[in-house]
Amino acid sequence: MKVAITGGIGSGKSTLCKILQQMGYTVISSDAVCAELYRDAEFCRYIGVALGLDFDGSLESKRRLSDVVFQDKDKLQQLNAIVHPSVYREIERKLSREKGLCFVEVPLLFESGGEGNFDHVVIVMRDEKSRVQSTINRDGITESDVKNRIKNQVDYEKIDKTAHTVLINDGSIEELQSKAVALVKTLSKKTI
Repeated sequence: MKVAITGGIGSGKSTLCKILQQMGYTVISSDAVCAELYRDAEFCRYIGVALGLDFDGSLESKRRLSDVVFQDKDKLQQLNAIVHPSVYREIERKLSREKGLCFVEVPLLFESGGEGNFDHVVIVMRDEKSRVQSTINRDGITESDVKNRIKNQVDYEKIDKTAHTVLINDGSIEELQSKAVALVKTLSKKTI
């Protein structure tokens, strides 16, 4: 069973995924898969040609790419049309070697239209104040930067949650661990 873990910035997706991994489950990060693709010279050349710029996957070229795509929505759509399907193909390749319950952390699941690639979706929810503070602590960025990122993400409050599992991250790590155990029990029943 392929389960996507998603949610807004600072919601606790990565922490939940670490807990699931510590429990012995396969966990794949879509961000890590994307980083692997950006280390592939041919893939980077393809992006560069498609977008009309010199792109080699280096930190400096990623900054230039970000500057371009966040100023030009058409270029962002072009980039996403290349990157998102490539990431999902690589995730599927990795999952094809696994058995049982497998989790994939996908921050941009709904933005990329990727929910159909999974058997189930778990949305990690957390109040905005906690999300902002957590992201400031983690990334060392300003409150206004975090709030701008939140504005550019899907509003998880407006997503139809009846088709998905919602996990509220509103307590301690120990409470999140307990919720992870309960989540696995619930999902395991669905695979039987």
